[in-house]
Amino acid sequence: MLTIIGLSGSTRRGSFNSSLLRAAAASMPEGAELRIESIAAIPLYNGDEETEHGIPAPVARLKDAIAAAAGLLLVTPEYNNSIPGVAKNAIDWLTRPASDVPRVFRDKPVAIAGASPGGFGTLLSQNAWLPVFRTLGADLWSGRPAGLARGKCFRRERRDHRPDDPGQPTQVHGGLRRPHQGTRITQPKETRMALNDAFYATWAPRAQALLRIVAAYLFLSHGTSKLFGMPHVAMFDKLQVFSLIGTAGIIELVGGVLLLIGLFTRPAAFVLCGEMAFAYFIGHASQGFVLVPMLNRGELAVLYCFVFLFFAAAGAGAWSVDTVRTRRPAMA
Repeated sequence: MLTIIGLSGSTRRGSFNSSLLRAAAASMPEGAELRIESIAAIPLYNGDEETEHGIPAPVARLKDAIAAAAGLLLVTPEYNNSIPGVAKNAIDWLTRPASDVPRVFRDKPVAIAGASPGGFGTLLSQNAWLPVFRTLGADLWSGRPAGLARGKCFRRERRDHRPDDPGQPTQVHGGLRRPHQGTRITQPKETRMALNDAFYATWAPRAQALLRIVAAYLFLSHGTSKLFGMPHVAMFDKLQVFSLIGTAGIIELVGGVLLLIGLFTRPAAFVLCGEMAFAYFIGHASQGFVLVPMLNRGELAVLYCFVFLFFAAAGAGAWSVDTVRTRRPAMA
């Protein structure tokens, strides 16, 4: 018998997500079962409590159940466009101690679904769960989001805690049998737009970081060329360190390093933006063609100026020391 553990991210008696989980359990194919477990008895995580009393019994039992199962299905609500706190708290407990994470989650097939009376289902919550389970090393059953949104399936929810759409169990059943494909019971145009927004929200900080790193590396080479002759440029052979160009080299070296690692990104980028604006008007615009940088060879200065202006406003993005410095401690 193939056993999958099912968790509802809501503890409310009339929870839409608990109803969807029960419908999924009732539609499992022969030779497989979806065993529903509860997170209601799991206390709020407290590091002091863990140190003094160890892992609570409900947590230990659920960890063993997930470790022994063939997979995990999390049916999640969406609160304020993100993860519900009670479900995240349960997962945080399930990862304690950290040394036990591989036993419980490493390469464990995990599927995420959700139900909501709203038009987007639980799309943003499902998206927010993805980096959590990737961090734990789980084998995500990725694909199109699985969930219920709007419709008559909730009309009798408060009376009998069962979905109202007779076609729903078949569709949930299909999603569990074909996890590599996923399932989507409703996918209005607005939901597809929200999925695109969620995708870009995930990757935009990484693209921003990549632009920062490449721009900083290229800019840093100007400083090292002026000060250390690496790479060698003949016009800098007799450069005086405390000359105007030498001072620019110092700014380029220090600012380039700060931007490369993403430390004090906004002020560093603001200074570099100012340096490039100064360089353009002193070294290029003075030759004429102020509004046509291609003719006064000031294109690079203008481009750097506006790239640095962007980082002065937007910050470092991902993969930066600034991000690490401002991140809240995990054990707080």
